[in-house]
Amino acid sequence: MITLIFKLIITFGYVNLKTESGMTKTTGAYIVMIAGLILLMWTFSELDFNNLGKGPFTGIVSNVLLILAMIVSIRDLKKNKQ
Repeated sequence: MITLIFKLIITFGYVNLKTESGMTKTTGAYIVMIAGLILLMWTFSELDFNNLGKGPFTGIVSNVLLILAMIVSIRDLKKNKQ
């Protein structure tokens, strides 16, 4: 639950960074991607290898999707700059 709230804050913070701050969109995307990597490591640390049925697999999948979305966003931003 905490990771979901943290992801929502990061995502909405990324939107606000793009519109209100002097920070570039690419920098905001990198910040969100790094935060996603930190959350992914945290989710892996909570994984119980003795009982994988209780594992936080949805958290792992959502973090991977967040990181992939930021990679696609960064590639698109770099392509539009050129």
